[in-house]
Amino acid sequence: MGLKLRSWDSGHLTVGHASALVGSTARLRCRLDAALCGAMHSVKWYKSERRVYVYSAARDAAVDRPEGDMMDR
Repeated sequence: MGLKLRSWDSGHLTVGHASALVGSTARLRCRLDAALCGAMHSVKWYKSERRVYVYSAARDAAVDRPEGDMMDR
């Protein structure tokens, strides 16, 4: 079992897949095109319909934390 990844890339929805062994580290990549989209405000990861992680380097909203099912990991 793994994660189905959906992201917007140059105005199009792309679908990918990620998997890792339970207890190991997984890296979810997120490509950003600043020339097309402007400065990044935040990136959010979801498992099914629930948000599990949020990252933002914005000065007004700096956040780097797991949420929901991932809080204890």
